[in-house]
Amino acid sequence: MVGQPRRFVLTGKDKKPLAMGEVVPFPASGTDGNCTVEAVLLAPNGAATLLLGSGFEPNEPIAFASTSWDEKVGSTRNADANGAYQSMCCRLSKDMTRETHRSKCHPSTSFHWGAYQEVKAEPKAGP
Repeated sequence: MVGQPRRFVLTGKDKKPLAMGEVVPFPASGTDGNCTVEAVLLAPNGAATLLLGSGFEPNEPIAFASTSWDEKVGSTRNADANGAYQSMCCRLSKDMTRETHRSKCHPSTSFHWGAYQEVKAEPKAGP
């Protein structure tokens, strides 16, 4: 699924872990200017999702708008001293769009809730 991480463990011949890692092959992210927002599904069905933001001004208030079907929720929180934020959200309904707003940028992302379904990847051209 878009936004779903793949976790892996590298082991030695004795099966003891040597290294662990995670990659999100098809990230659910959006960028506007220097700001980025990304949704990482923590449960296979998206029942718990971690939202990560970066590129904001240090300690800047950021307005959030979440839309899921006809349900709209808004909130405000401050970026940390590095211009980043982390937020958790829990399942509302099938598809969700998360937008962030500040004076200079408005990144947004969309992701799917619910049972696993195949989604065709749409890779973007690099710079």
